[in-house]
Parts: sequence; structure tokens; C-alpha cells
Amino acid sequence: MGIIKDGAKVKKDLERRGVEELSKAMIISKSLLELNVKKSEMSEFSKPKFKPKGNGEGDKDKAKNNSET
Repeated sequence: MGIIKDGAKVKKDLERRGVEELSKAMIISKSLLELNVKKSEMSEFSKPKFKPKGNGEGDKDKAKNNSET
């Protein structure tokens, strides 16, 4: 999620909370942005990692078999 989308979400959250003072809005905005960043970082860790199939030897087995024939 980009900064623009995060900013729009924070603005909506601030409006919902009825924040009218700039100093309070800045404090709450910063907290909400940090929370969103942490959530997105955590979701990156929970995504399954790509695991290649096989033993990682690549074409070595094929080359070995071809040289034996």
C-alpha cells in the first residue's frame, strides 16, 4: 500500500474520530501510519516463500547421466 492510499485512510480515520486540532491530528496520523506500516511488514512475513522443487542441483544430474552414456 502506497503513501497516498495510507494518507487517504488516515484522513478518513481522523474524520471518523472527530479530530479537530492540528496537533492531535498530527499525533494520531503518525500513530496510524506507523501501525499500517507494521501491519504491512507483518503481512510480508506471513506470505509463503517460494521454494524451488528438486534438490537444488539443477542440471548437474542430467549432465552426469549424459556423460556416462
